[in-house]
Amino acid sequence: MNPKQRLVLIIAVLAVIIAGLIPPWKYYVGEHYVGDPSVFASGGYRPLWHPPDSEQDGRYYSVDYERLLIGWVVIVVVGGIVCLILKSRTRPRGTSTI
Repeated sequence: MNPKQRLVLIIAVLAVIIAGLIPPWKYYVGEHYVGDPSVFASGGYRPLWHPPDSEQDGRYYSVDYERLLIGWVVIVVVGGIVCLILKSRTRPRGTSTI
């Protein structure tokens, strides 16, 4: 692993940690009709240590794990692609180009 790849790996790991510490939130909206599964809306991004205040606006908030997982997957995939792009293309000594 070359230095550029290490830097990308460190940035990707930090991005995953930050995304986990400041996750997306969702809040319960209700049901469209009887028997319909619960409907949720985006509650924005807030730190875990300072979640949205349910008592202030009367909404039930929870972490939106689906969006959090999608964010983590995107970070890992993009980091992996960038690492592959930055892979050194040097040939070992003694090999020919023929």
